[in-house]
Amino acid sequence: MPKFMGLDVKILENRGIFGKLIYMKLKMPFPFRNRYIVFDASAIDIVDERDGFLILIRSEDPSIGKYDLPKSSIGAVRGEINLAGAVCRPTGIESHVFSNVMNMDLKMPGYIVPSWLINYLTKKVVWYAFDAFRAKAAEFQNAGLPSEYAERIDIDSTGVYKNVSLRLERSKFPPLPIKIAT
Repeated sequence: MPKFMGLDVKILENRGIFGKLIYMKLKMPFPFRNRYIVFDASAIDIVDERDGFLILIRSEDPSIGKYDLPKSSIGAVRGEINLAGAVCRPTGIESHVFSNVMNMDLKMPGYIVPSWLINYLTKKVVWYAFDAFRAKAAEFQNAGLPSEYAERIDIDSTGVYKNVSLRLERSKFPPLPIKIAT
């Protein structure tokens, strides 16, 4: 199963150009069982309204559909993302804002793990996730786009890359080569 920023991730279903049903496994330290989440992720074009893109995420019960969950879900606890959202929009020629809000329940037993520790660890996990995202973006900037992504953009079988590029070019702040702060 492919890994994304240290998480096991599998796309269970493509839902249109900007939507996917995703399985994600989180490895937990002993004595806790691993967690997994099945969620719908949809991107919404808000270039005209807010000069950016909105990503909405919510959990789905995998037993409702006929999805083949990976074997790593056996013995794991299913967590939930009640609602999550992220907005990315340019704020200047060389700057942008990325805002993220998430309401997630990993089904951690409160009688074993105090809520202050869960809150502290959540903040650390989010910080490390954004740091990994920044590092991956810096790697792309320094080494160039990996060939598998460049090929996907060249083929553009759905037209999504062309659509996104055209929409962003018409926005207030057309994208330039990005400079990643390291």
